[in-house]
Amino acid sequence: MKASPKIFTGFSDITSLHLALNKMAGLVTFHGPGISRFNSDELTDYTKASFLSALTSEEALGDVKKASDKTWLNVISPGSAEGELIGGNLTLICASLGTPYEIETKGKILLIEDVDMEPWMMDHMLSHLKNAGKLDQAAGFIVGYCKNCIPYRTNPSYYVDMTLEDVLDYYLKPLKVPAFYGLPLGHTKDIATLPLGVAVRVDADEQRFTVLESGIRS
Repeated sequence: MKASPKIFTGFSDITSLHLALNKMAGLVTFHGPGISRFNSDELTDYTKASFLSALTSEEALGDVKKASDKTWLNVISPGSAEGELIGGNLTLICASLGTPYEIETKGKILLIEDVDMEPWMMDHMLSHLKNAGKLDQAAGFIVGYCKNCIPYRTNPSYYVDMTLEDVLDYYLKPLKVPAFYGLPLGHTKDIATLPLGVAVRVDADEQRFTVLESGIRS
């Protein structure tokens, strides 16, 4: 693939392949929908427009927009930073540790997203990345909306009031690098397509995430 680059796109479990191709071949790959999303029931106008723009335009994508004006974005830590975009699904990022494909975050903007994970599970994985030194090295964070990442059940004998936002604040705020949460970058109905391995900017003060380069290389 390094000798003859192809467009490679997907998300979730595909994060493992994104990390491997980025590290071993230096390829730009696309964090976005797989082909199974391209059907009349699941493909939204937002997803289609973002996908085609990312894969057909030689111009930088620019600002990644919210899918709806009703969407709420949460600033975790203020400031702005630029760096190469890396990351994807948090579970698979953690699974890369200790392998030849281990994620490298130094000076990079780390994309994180997940689905159907209780806050304590997210706490477990972010703690693992912190202990591995991966959080401290990142220049900034963009956290995609994490669908259904809430406590699964009410248990009066074991009261849990921690939210995902609490967990993100606990791990990311002390790093004092820009970070915000909530854009459609993962397991959502609308999903933006992002080129991994290109320069991006996170401006948490303005709640702006900007792709500064095209993912298409001749």
